[in-house]
Amino acid sequence: MSVTIVFKREQLLYDVAHPSWVEGDVLQTDNVHAVHQIQDVIQDQNVDRVTRMLDLAFAECTEMLYPYSKKELLDGTVENDELTETTEYVLQLSVPESFSKTTYDLLKLYVHNYMVAYALEDWMSITNPDKNSKANWYSKIADIRGKIESSINARTGRVRRTLSPF
Repeated sequence: MSVTIVFKREQLLYDVAHPSWVEGDVLQTDNVHAVHQIQDVIQDQNVDRVTRMLDLAFAECTEMLYPYSKKELLDGTVENDELTETTEYVLQLSVPESFSKTTYDLLKLYVHNYMVAYALEDWMSITNPDKNSKANWYSKIADIRGKIESSINARTGRVRRTLSPF
């Protein structure tokens, strides 16, 4: 059975911008420039960095979901690293008939939140490095990664090798 999850770039950027604005607003400083650097995460060329991080986060999530997302690599494949602003991130999964809709819904939310946290962790490491913000977002990434892997392991089961006395 094939299922698809579509992540809209516009929604992801909105969800990156909101916490950035709040973090800048609560920053205890008189340095207006520092505040606007944090808050302007999706403005002008800043959005290019966020786009690269969303692309990377999506690729990581696709790899985490490898049992269901694997695709054949075609001979002679050539790609470049030109920045493109995709309007949608499309995650196609081949799942067994017994795959639960609740697991599907959960993965949709996890991947969305992973991508947002990934972009925010990177942005805060650049604009707010002296605060705990980067560590906070990194912790969220690790937590969501664990939840994604846990939900996949629950579905596929871990491979365990029995010990042999020989």
